[in-house]
Amino acid sequence: MKGIEKRISAGNLFFLCLCVFLIVGFLSLISCSSKEKAEEAAQKDTQIQDLQAKVNGLQKDVAAKDAEINQLKSDNESLKRRIPLSWEVQEGDSQWRIVYDYLTEKRGLSDEDARAVLRDIPLTDQILVGFKVGNYSDGIDYASFLAQGEAALSPGDMQRIEQTNIEAEKVKLRNKIAEERIKGQEENAGLKDKIRELENECKALKSQSASLKEKATEIESQNKDFESKLNSVYYIVGTKSGLKAKGKASLGEVSFADLQNRIDLREVNVIELNAGDVGISTIKKVTLLPETLDDNRDYRVEISGGGQSAKVHLLNKDKFLLARIIVVVS
Repeated sequence: MKGIEKRISAGNLFFLCLCVFLIVGFLSLISCSSKEKAEEAAQKDTQIQDLQAKVNGLQKDVAAKDAEINQLKSDNESLKRRIPLSWEVQEGDSQWRIVYDYLTEKRGLSDEDARAVLRDIPLTDQILVGFKVGNYSDGIDYASFLAQGEAALSPGDMQRIEQTNIEAEKVKLRNKIAEERIKGQEENAGLKDKIRELENECKALKSQSASLKEKATEIESQNKDFESKLNSVYYIVGTKSGLKAKGKASLGEVSFADLQNRIDLREVNVIELNAGDVGISTIKKVTLLPETLDDNRDYRVEISGGGQSAKVHLLNKDKFLLARIIVVVS
């Protein structure tokens, strides 16, 4: 009976020790887990605080952007009030004509000044019915603006469509250029032979051309001489006694071959005389034959240099045109 009690007491003691060990281990495990959870909770609190600070910063940025947007809206409304969209585009309108009418009718510019302004500002070629055109001028500078208005497309849409069309046209043009290049390369070989043939023909033509130019120059010179003769007055000069001795005292005695002197009336209307040329010491008087020529009406004589020279001014050119005259010096 005593042996059984000893065994029970030893078993209880072992069980008790085991329970104590398990309890201590469990409490230690709980303590570590609680510490880790506390650290994790503290870390999460720090993260939450950081995120909250970022959110607060973002909220401030958003508020600043909202204020900036509101200011821009206010500025835009102010600008709209300063730049009224005063004209709605109708069928057949152009921005050039709308701006021109504004400058001349509203601002009082002259046609020349308005056109000068239009040369210095960008204008859109294509505008749609319903667009609104804004005109602004401070008396020095001028600007014109487009807004969509009632149109189906905005000016920006029109520009994008136009740009797309331009790019499409560029592609077509590049393809066309490539086709033409290939075609040109194929034709080039045949053209080279044709060029050589044409070069030979050109050499022959140049030779003919040089000959024709020489003839043309000769004909032109003949024409000028002929025109000069048609616009000239023909005359013979001498003293009365000298002309009589030669049998040239009257026009009836003078042949065309005797008229070696002439002046082109298109270039000059003065016959210049020198006393020595006619064999006298001084010129006292100059008369013209035929006697139908009237001194001081048809011509005027001017003697100078103490009678050493004289000038006969032909006043009535029509009367002297292609005329034959005798200049009598005494």
